[in-house]
Amino acid sequence: MAKQELIRAEDYDDRMESLSKGEKAVRIPRQLNRAEVVATFLESFEQIGGVPRMALWADEHPTEFYRLYAKLLPSQATAQIGDKDEMVIRHVLPRSALDD
Repeated sequence: MAKQELIRAEDYDDRMESLSKGEKAVRIPRQLNRAEVVATFLESFEQIGGVPRMALWADEHPTEFYRLYAKLLPSQATAQIGDKDEMVIRHVLPRSALDD
């Protein structure tokens, strides 16, 4: 892997313009927190086509899509109910002979 040139964050816009003209890639040193990384990823996702493009990819690669989807699901669901809390469960299906 080639050594990457470091540039100051202040020079970012100028350097990105140069990169768009075909110059070599660079690494921009700066501290990112988790929220910034997520925001950057989401913005990139939208710029490459967002949900419509992902749906096309998922249709062509269902196994890979479901593998990724399974990793995103929570490992377990929990609910904490106190002494005075009430949980209401509403069924969306009408009662049938199986319920009796």
